[in-house]
Amino acid sequence: MKSCARSCVRAGGSLLPRMHRLGIFSLLLLFFAGYASAQVSTASINGVIRDPSGAVIPGATIVLTNVDTSVERTSTANSAGAYGFVSIPPGNYTAEATAKGFSSQKLAPFVLAVGQAATFDFALTVGTETQVV
Repeated sequence: MKSCARSCVRAGGSLLPRMHRLGIFSLLLLFFAGYASAQVSTASINGVIRDPSGAVIPGATIVLTNVDTSVERTSTANSAGAYGFVSIPPGNYTAEATAKGFSSQKLAPFVLAVGQAATFDFALTVGTETQVV
């Protein structure tokens, strides 16, 4: 009795290409299923931090706080004054921007929905940093 591997190879190797196609199809299905679910369940925020003259403020710190859970995320503005948060669970949030030599600015609470990409720009005024004791 001949083994399947020998007979399949002699018959043109039809078993291996079929297994190969099935493997590739399975990997693609898993990849795109994970990608699609990640796109549907989160939100993102971005923006730019500026001073009163419109100049960007690199190094400013932005704290995003979930109002319901008190979970905080922190981002730092890059050299162009831009910041960003990705993969944020939907919910009620507030955000506050601070920078050395400037007064902080806090946004009123807002709601982030699934798939939302929100933009919040901050305009910090020259002054002292606020300190909570």
